[in-house]
Amino acid sequence: MRLDICAPVLFFLVTGCPAAKHEGVRVGVEASLREVGFVPFLAAAYGQATGEELEARFLDGPALAEAVERGELDEVLLVSDETVEQLEKEGFLRRREALAHEELVLIGPRRDHLGKYAESSGAELLRNVARTNHRFLEGRPGSVEATRLTRLFRATGDRARPGSWFSSPHEGRTLVRAAVASPHAFALVRRSSVLLESREGVIPERIWGEGDPALVLVIHAAEVAPAKAGRNLEFHAWLVEEGRKALATWGEASVGHALFAEGAPATGEGARFPSIGGTPAP
Repeated sequence: MRLDICAPVLFFLVTGCPAAKHEGVRVGVEASLREVGFVPFLAAAYGQATGEELEARFLDGPALAEAVERGELDEVLLVSDETVEQLEKEGFLRRREALAHEELVLIGPRRDHLGKYAESSGAELLRNVARTNHRFLEGRPGSVEATRLTRLFRATGDRARPGSWFSSPHEGRTLVRAAVASPHAFALVRRSSVLLESREGVIPERIWGEGDPALVLVIHAAEVAPAKAGRNLEFHAWLVEEGRKALATWGEASVGHALFAEGAPATGEGARFPSIGGTPAP
């Protein structure tokens, strides 16, 4: 059963001996991290280590920012630059540390519709795709895919999205699936979503735009100010250490190698991954 994306999700671990009852730690998690499945793992590990509950709320960036403003969260796990920038601008974040990163990639038809523009990047690549008049599926409004697409499109300087671009209710793996099922469609999707779908036999014809600095997604752990009697300072340190450990190998059991790379890439550099792109047909 699919849980509502904005509903609280409680994870408990029952230990062999009773533990003192403490108020749980409230963690806001950007919704795009739901499908990779490491948050329940962290919650169980935290329960085992402390006997405390971890309450994780999966929220889109705008809703997560509102929950922070209302004082409903102690810590946040963020993957959208736009959400990070908003919370920092409003002074809601204390320490923020990069745990890992992945990237957005453009998937589309195998045939080379971009010609000499295939090696372009960022807003330029998006502008060139827009000029192909091929169907382009946009991610669900509020999703990480849609938020980054909006930023990139704004940078193109074009006034209106092409008529061949269509909004959709999809994000993550479902966006990959919808794009692959639509003949000659392009879509901006998360690399981890492509890899997770590949184990189900859903494989895009071609991957475009890998290693693009404009498409990096960094997973951040950040304390929410003000600290709750010093407790979320301790939790933040635990989360950074255990989160980095978990993400360093996360995905190896399911897709054969990690879904994420360590920390954040250097400024101006793309994600550090082996290529997942295919060779175009002649």
